[in-house]
Amino acid sequence: MKTRRQESKSIYQEMIEILTIFTKAVRKAQAENRKLGLPNVFCDGERIFYQLPDGRITLRISRSLLHGFAKK
Repeated sequence: MKTRRQESKSIYQEMIEILTIFTKAVRKAQAENRKLGLPNVFCDGERIFYQLPDGRITLRISRSLLHGFAKK
């Protein structure tokens, strides 16, 4: 029979494993976006930021850049 402490440790270990998988997946998606010339999108809870393929971070995407996405 597991004690409450053992159950908490097990849950904590599962959370770490899930977070590790999630982090790797996000980084892989971000790298693929950069490779394809797509912006990475971030949010701080209030504002949306775009990291452009050249590394710049902005609050807006230009229409010409959006138009280019529609063609891909």
